[in-house]
Amino acid sequence: QQMVQSIINIGKNLQMDVVAEGIETQAQLEMLTNFGCDRFQGYYFARPLDKADLMHFVEENRKPLS
Repeated sequence: QQMVQSIINIGKNLQMDVVAEGIETQAQLEMLTNFGCDRFQGYYFARPLDKADLMHFVEENRKPLS
């Protein structure tokens, strides 16, 4: 956890958005969120999708602009 937090801090110090890949559990998502990670990807959100299924997934999960 210390190494992950250090990597996130390095990205933040360089004014970068930090993306975590391979998220599989709510606990991992919560930990990385608490560490300041900006974006997430992994099986927790969706399994790999073909193009048509990806387009459908994006449309169904699009958040309205506020």
